[in-house]
Amino acid sequence: SRPQSAGRTKSSCYQRLRAQQPIRKLLLSPMKRTVGEYQKGFPMRKRRLPTCPDIGYLKREAKELLGEYRREKRDAVADFGTFHPIGVKPREASLSDAQLVLARSYQFASWARLKLAAELCRAIYESDTATVISLAERHPELVDEPVRGADTGASWGTPVACARFFGRNEIVDRLVEFIGKDADEVIKQA
Repeated sequence: SRPQSAGRTKSSCYQRLRAQQPIRKLLLSPMKRTVGEYQKGFPMRKRRLPTCPDIGYLKREAKELLGEYRREKRDAVADFGTFHPIGVKPREASLSDAQLVLARSYQFASWARLKLAAELCRAIYESDTATVISLAERHPELVDEPVRGADTGASWGTPVACARFFGRNEIVDRLVEFIGKDADEVIKQA
């Protein structure tokens, strides 16, 4: 650093700004959209699936989470501490660990279940009746579970409720037919 002219010291304003750098960086840095509470001083991030989720994006998000955890970034450490069932050290974490943590932060039990939900959400949003019915046939439990995960506060409910929300009447009719109950009863439960 260059010396101050006439023997002056740095201004107190400059010293205050330097002292506030970490706070300013924290306040001005971009944050991921999350909901949740705080645990041990760290935010517990509960993510929400977007309206039309992309599996490729979720895969990249898991890779980014793993990289951040290995670099011991605060949010990633908090996520692993909150959502990993047994805990794993940053240098020992694998992609499957990051995928599990990500799935649980989206309120799903596993990565496989998160991928199914993303595929189902996207199919409903895009009015892809064949994919919705195919998923329901291969995984009948999906028709009774919330599409966007448990306890998100923004769940559209079951696939029938989600399809009704988007006005996908053909999907609603086919799901009601698949479930095999009275249409009024299924829609009331949705």
